Amino acid sequence: MSYDISLAAVSKHLKVLERANLIHKEKSGRKYHCRMNPEPLIPVSQLIKKYRSFWNERLDELESFIDKNKDKPAP
Repeated sequence: MSYDISLAAVSKHLKVLERANLIHKEKSGRKYHCRMNPEPLIPVSQLIKKYRSFWNERLDELESFIDKNKDKPAP
């Protein structure tokens, strides 16, 4: 699989991920090995889970309201 992206662009993206502590780079000779660090994403995942539940409930309520009122004429 190949992608149309330059080495400089990949390097820039990896630096951003490293600064965000989402990857760890280790040098081995001339090569760098990157390892993902998922820990910083745990709070984000928890927040998304919380809001998923919130919005699912609200959308279910909206669906129920629409179903109850779909045959009523608009004011």
